[in-house]
Amino acid sequence: MIDKIKKYIKENNLIKDEENIVIGFSGGPDSVMLLYALNELKKEFGYNLITVHINHQLRAEDAVKDEQFSKDFSNSLGVKCISFHMDVNGYAKEHKISVEDAGRRIRYEKFNEVLMSEFQSGVIAVGHHKNDDAETILLNLIRGAGGAGLSGISDKNNNIVRPLINITKTEIINFLNENNIPFVEDKTNFENDYLRNKIRNVLIPYVESEINENFIDSLVRSSKILESNEEFLEDYADGLNLIGPERDYYKLNCKDFKKHHVAIQRKLILKAYEAINGDRKDISFNNVESIRKIILKGSGEFYINNFMFYMAYGHLYLTNLDDNINILDFIIKEKGKYNFGNFLIEVSVVENNNIKLKKNEFIFPAELLEEGIVVRARRDGDKIRLKNFTKKVKDILIDLKVPKHLRGKMPILQYKDDIILIAGLKRTHNYKVCSNDDYVIKIRLEEKNVK
Repeated sequence: MIDKIKKYIKENNLIKDEENIVIGFSGGPDSVMLLYALNELKKEFGYNLITVHINHQLRAEDAVKDEQFSKDFSNSLGVKCISFHMDVNGYAKEHKISVEDAGRRIRYEKFNEVLMSEFQSGVIAVGHHKNDDAETILLNLIRGAGGAGLSGISDKNNNIVRPLINITKTEIINFLNENNIPFVEDKTNFENDYLRNKIRNVLIPYVESEINENFIDSLVRSSKILESNEEFLEDYADGLNLIGPERDYYKLNCKDFKKHHVAIQRKLILKAYEAINGDRKDISFNNVESIRKIILKGSGEFYINNFMFYMAYGHLYLTNLDDNINILDFIIKEKGKYNFGNFLIEVSVVENNNIKLKKNEFIFPAELLEEGIVVRARRDGDKIRLKNFTKKVKDILIDLKVPKHLRGKMPILQYKDDIILIAGLKRTHNYKVCSNDDYVIKIRLEEKNVK
């Protein structure tokens, strides 16, 4: 068994020689097998081991016993054990998530915390095995997951490694019993209150006994085929370079979107959502299809939680609505620097003598400061006087292909009842500087943090 684990680690480059390893340790058979194996292998490869136990405060006295066993067993092998008491129920309620998800988040948070404090670098080893992989595949299939979900559990994900993922639960139990290695068993694993437990205790045993005794191997083998297909789709979509950051939003270039296979189209949408959200949680297949429809149509908008997706100018724009805060109006009556959302407005008084204006610089008569220049956001019905005609501000922004969600964030400069400047984009034809003006005001607009 130890040789099998060693071979899998080396063939898949899971752990380097002399690596620092934090082991997620519950005291159950999986984590005991993991610790025992890595402790045996450290003699050859020089691993540095620490175990971390999380008391979730869900099982009263049983949890206390498990914690003590984890400390005792780790110490018996000469391995340091660090334990934490965490209020998983409280965390779940606070973040409005399931207890299972709360426990997972807390565990990995603490594993990483210990990794940084004890070693500064290294990997986190957890005891997921082949049965866990099969359960996850079935769980995701029942929930209607796509190819990524049906790929199962990866043997390596960032700094998390799973050296037992190619070993069955039966192999683990048999090895521990044959070698008289103690472990604890979480009684809740045998209760069918959760869907995963029903899959583990009811569905898989039934299929194995009535249909296919090698069901787990068959399921995992199929998932590995899907995993390689998913890797290809991910790499292909990445290579298209169609998703990019712009200011505080992202956009997906949809010029050739229709030419791509539907699988690539869906992958691009998922990648775009991941870019702005940080992960792919909370986006369903129906969400993806709704977004795909507005892309193919070339117009429309769609909302997921606090994110808005809309089509414009051949691109899918993705913006966080939480960033669309109201910006207060103010009046400029003297020179200085002023902030309006993502814009810096710099006002100065200069001599009217061969002024050379740079991009986004404009001059106006000095008397405009006496009454004051109002800086505000765009309003419905806003118009600006241009040469020989008046035009709606909205139409100007559309003509200039300003993304929809940015139009309300741009500064509009107004003197009395007249709009004199739209951000750094358009100046009114009125309020020109005369040659006999000794001084004029110069206004420079700069958009900050433009990517």
